[in-house]
Amino acid sequence: MDVPEFEDPKWVMDLAFLVDITQELNVLNLKLQDPGQLITAAYESVKAFSTKLRLWETQLSAKNLSHFTTCRSLVEQTELIHLQCNTELKNKFRDAKGNADKTAQFLRELPPRCPELSKVLSRLLCLFGSTYLCEKLFFTMNFNKCKFRSRLSDAHLEAVLRVSTMNSIRENVAQLCEQKCCQVSGQK
Repeated sequence: MDVPEFEDPKWVMDLAFLVDITQELNVLNLKLQDPGQLITAAYESVKAFSTKLRLWETQLSAKNLSHFTTCRSLVEQTELIHLQCNTELKNKFRDAKGNADKTAQFLRELPPRCPELSKVLSRLLCLFGSTYLCEKLFFTMNFNKCKFRSRLSDAHLEAVLRVSTMNSIRENVAQLCEQKCCQVSGQK
């Protein structure tokens, strides 16, 4: 059976929104059907749902789908389909495998129609890098603050940690010498 509506992304997104809203209405309906509840509890449930509707309206106008799981997953799926169909991006992704610089370049080259995918990949990549840095920091701290260095203050430890975690600082003696202005006191 061929359904042309499934080919229309706007129609499919509307359907996903309807699924999310229907789910929320079902939750409200079950709360209202509780046989032992007082009318005040039913009123509070309806009032809370009304407040949620205003919140969702504001979030949807800002393209925030945090409370609409079906819509959110549909956006990501659509972006994945675009990515899977783009041969050039697939090749760049394969080339970037295991190389941080190439992966960063790949993320920069994702098309603007894939903002969710870009956000998810960026968060995922930051997770592992920051975990490694935290482990490295704690190892350095434990190494430096031991029983043999009992006089090491927190200020000293902070300075040691700052220096030990700054792997991007490189000495350049030649450049420093060029910048130094030499003064001659006199000639003989």
